[in-house]
Amino acid sequence: MVTPTSANLTATKGQSFAAASLFTASDADGDTLTQYDFWDTGGGGGHFLVNGVTQPANQDIYVSASQLAQTTYQSGSGADTLWVRAYDGTLWSAWSASFTVTASDGTSAMTTPSDSGAGARNAAASAGDWGSVKSGGEADWRLVVNPSDSLLGG
Repeated sequence: MVTPTSANLTATKGQSFAAASLFTASDADGDTLTQYDFWDTGGGGGHFLVNGVTQPANQDIYVSASQLAQTTYQSGSGADTLWVRAYDGTLWSAWSASFTVTASDGTSAMTTPSDSGAGARNAAASAGDWGSVKSGGEADWRLVVNPSDSLLGG
């Protein structure tokens, strides 16, 4: 049985993960797992590397148990959907549930509030008015409110 350690991982662009950290695997009969098979849709530009060699997307990536320590996943700039399965020398497991690695380039886009809150009803703001996150995690936040609006009175 193969289980992802997380259904949704968040990464920065180009972040590397040891492939073994992405899942747990066991055999129902207690047999030793001898091989793994990874699948990456490649939609977000990420990819697996085996011994430093980039593996293509949308195909089986077979890795022996001894190669697992030299296998990494490197995030791209969007979301990739991944799967893994294991082999005990006789049978392949079912594919794991899909899991997603979503990467960003280190900046975040801000959106204006919805109209669901009392304060949000009368707040006039654009994404630029709310602020931005700078590379490195520093924040520059500001809120511009039209003085003629009553945020509390509705």
